[in-house]
Amino acid sequence: MHDAKSSKSDMTKALNASNLIAWSDSCGGQNKNENIISFWYYLVHVKQMFKSIEHKFPIPGHTFLPCDRDFAVIEKKKRKTPAVYNPEGWYSLVEKAKTTNPFQVVRMRRQDFIDIAPMKQQLIFRNTAADGSKVKLQKATRIKVSQDNPGYYFIAYSHKVDEAWQEVRIGRPGVHKPVQPQALYWGRREIAPAKVKDLKALCAFIPVQFREFYTSLKL
Repeated sequence: MHDAKSSKSDMTKALNASNLIAWSDSCGGQNKNENIISFWYYLVHVKQMFKSIEHKFPIPGHTFLPCDRDFAVIEKKKRKTPAVYNPEGWYSLVEKAKTTNPFQVVRMRRQDFIDIAPMKQQLIFRNTAADGSKVKLQKATRIKVSQDNPGYYFIAYSHKVDEAWQEVRIGRPGVHKPVQPQALYWGRREIAPAKVKDLKALCAFIPVQFREFYTSLKL
């Protein structure tokens, strides 16, 4: 989700850049984990989209990110919206949340989702760095993957530019390039018959113009 005015140019710049810097909060379950490192490793060493990717995390007490303001704008719009009945309604709500530099909603397709697990299985996430020091992933403020260092990733525990990186071996012996991730979903995702039945039963409470999304669901 980006401002429509700047999203196209920002995306073009990002895809044409040699080095990518990403910011996120420090939630271990979402952003600071082996899956994210595997994904960055995939973009750098398999897709070769960037020469390097550096993922940065705010230090405690300074965790406000620009996207938090955007989420607040969307939440405010939602409170003023009587009801949302289908996915298109959510797309429209977000697109209309701002009148100046409106958000651009990217509708994800099935082929946009990949399964990172097979590639992750070809990597080893060690508890000790190359110098024997202990790896403390949850305390990291920066994580870096670089084409110049295949088989490794790097961790820093502050934002000081002169801090030495902790070098961590991630590659398995004899594996020089991880496998290409496959599609996460190969076909239509099934919904439990009982859930489909319940959803269709609720159509009586939904305006007629929004019912097609639910009536088209297959048992």
